Amino acid sequence: MITVQPMGQRYSIEIAEGEEKVNFGFIQLNYFLRNKVSTFSTSYDKGKIYLDVGLAVFYNLKFALKEVKGLSNLDGTDYKLVFEDGVDELTDLCVDELLALPFSDKLIYAARDLGAHIPDEITDPVTGKKIKGIEVISPEKLKDGLEKK
Repeated sequence: MITVQPMGQRYSIEIAEGEEKVNFGFIQLNYFLRNKVSTFSTSYDKGKIYLDVGLAVFYNLKFALKEVKGLSNLDGTDYKLVFEDGVDELTDLCVDELLALPFSDKLIYAARDLGAHIPDEITDPVTGKKIKGIEVISPEKLKDGLEKK
């Protein structure tokens, strides 16, 4: 039997950079938000469809990322995500800051596959092999700190 995944479930992706680990808390994107990502990242020219994967990653992060743990500001305080006023989506500047992290390549791999389903693992799109240093923590395994608010 096929299991229906309730929309809006939280899960996290933990990215290891050396000895440090950063935990990113995501929600599953509903159809409306997935369609928004597709609209913003797709163009058409002379009957051909072009997908800008970079824009898809940007908007996946903007709409799905809800919490982060393990990052700090220059002054040593905990880094906090910044959301648009009155909207549950990150500011463009906040997404830009995250995409400028030293391990942004791993974050990009993680964000490219955000969608309706919760991935079991993050894989390299060329080799299909699991990327070292990235762990998906499913809702069932999710503990302390990234609970649904």
